[in-house]
Amino acid sequence: LTVGNDLLSDFDANPIAHTAAPLHLTVCDFATVSITGKVSLQGRATPMDAGEVTFTDLDGRFGTTSAAFSAADGTYTIENVKVMPGGSNYQFAARHSLYLSNQAIFRLEPGQAYGNVNTRLRGGDANNNGAIELDDLACIGGAFGKAPSPCGQTGSSDINADGVVNIF
Repeated sequence: LTVGNDLLSDFDANPIAHTAAPLHLTVCDFATVSITGKVSLQGRATPMDAGEVTFTDLDGRFGTTSAAFSAADGTYTIENVKVMPGGSNYQFAARHSLYLSNQAIFRLEPGQAYGNVNTRLRGGDANNNGAIELDDLACIGGAFGKAPSPCGQTGSSDINADGVVNIF
């Protein structure tokens, strides 16, 4: 929208002389996009239990949109992600217990289809602290060849959930 050839007046409707350049206004609205993809887990044929995928608007306008990915096949769909007419920057993150999270930055544009936003999470975070460290190795090594045991408050020595602690 461009405003020009304007007239200014005082309270009594007397013209006020002035010069002004055209005023350009942009009316902001937002569009929505849908995102689909798949999360795979190292060492597992299927996730076996759900994890989470999030898209966070890096400009702070729209916040975070999230969805669980399927325990059966790792697929997810996030509908109605808001984007500005000129596009918006989002941080993608996938998370699952006993695995390292994965993140990427995406520029989402209105009217675009976002399919196959896929990622693979690496296993080995036995104590779920966000890193693979000596404590994880000690917990897994101490239970190697045996039934799974707890690691820390929320972890497990059986990263791939096959019921035994092994090289997988």
